[in-house]
Amino acid sequence: MDNYFLNTFACNTLLVEGQPQRRTPSEWLADPRTHQGSIEGFFSSGILDFAAGEAGRAYPALRGFRRRIAYIKPDYFVIADQVDASSPVEIEWLLHTTCPLEVAEEGRAYIRGEGCGLEVHCLEPSQVGQGRTPAALEAERTDYLSLSQRGERLHFLAVLVPRPVGGRSNLRPEQISGRGGRGVKVTRAGSSDWVLWRDLETEALNIEGMRSDASLVFVRRGARAATAVYGLMGGTYLHLRTELIRADQPVDMVFHQGPSRLSALVRASAPCTLRLAAGTRPRSLKLDGRLLAEGEYSYAPQGRRLSLKLEPGRHELEVNLR
Repeated sequence: MDNYFLNTFACNTLLVEGQPQRRTPSEWLADPRTHQGSIEGFFSSGILDFAAGEAGRAYPALRGFRRRIAYIKPDYFVIADQVDASSPVEIEWLLHTTCPLEVAEEGRAYIRGEGCGLEVHCLEPSQVGQGRTPAALEAERTDYLSLSQRGERLHFLAVLVPRPVGGRSNLRPEQISGRGGRGVKVTRAGSSDWVLWRDLETEALNIEGMRSDASLVFVRRGARAATAVYGLMGGTYLHLRTELIRADQPVDMVFHQGPSRLSALVRASAPCTLRLAAGTRPRSLKLDGRLLAEGEYSYAPQGRRLSLKLEPGRHELEVNLR
């Protein structure tokens, strides 16, 4: 393959009908903005990192290619791709490695490094392909994993789990789906995680009782139901048996809910009112390290909702309930 190292085939991205992204000078220089990708979202916290990008303009045959990645610290990554084309096309999803690649049973592969490795759980599709890169020199050729599908609207979903060589992860990922979205449930001893993605063409998702308009929803429930973590990326509400989060403008946030303490990291792009489920009236509330007076927030006992106003920016909220 000519100019292999300059080709899309050498990257962890997509090939469309075996063809790379636009890459000739005439294609790019005619109007670079026509072909450029864009960052659609980014958020970082102590438990969850999230990034989303759009690269559909880089492929002549695609109307859209949205990649969303969640890093659930420190245990695993979830990669969710949605591809939209104007007519049925063959899409090949690539994951490269300079370390040995072993394809195990259907839907699983393992990359073996020095002292550590990476489990790759391919959930959609689950049929895993394997190949060698076509670099000119044999010494420069490496393994790659591929997933292939054909259609107009396609989804790819994979979970990447780092682990020590010789060890085995106790995480058990499985694909789940519902109305307006799809995602993965990851079970481990003592807790379960749900990482859910809203389909781009829908306004909201409803999966296993979780309803939201966010691009990504994260839920962690422990053995004790009173202790939980919720994540919301680019959304205004999260409902799970009751409304847990409600904002009048889209926010990115992580919300820790315990029996005696609540905490949240919130990023708001516009002034908003945020409402959180709280079992009792707060004894104290700090916003960005400052203790708020009771008149600076409100609590509704009937609905058990804490409400406060936020200015644009990144905020830390700490609430003591007892």
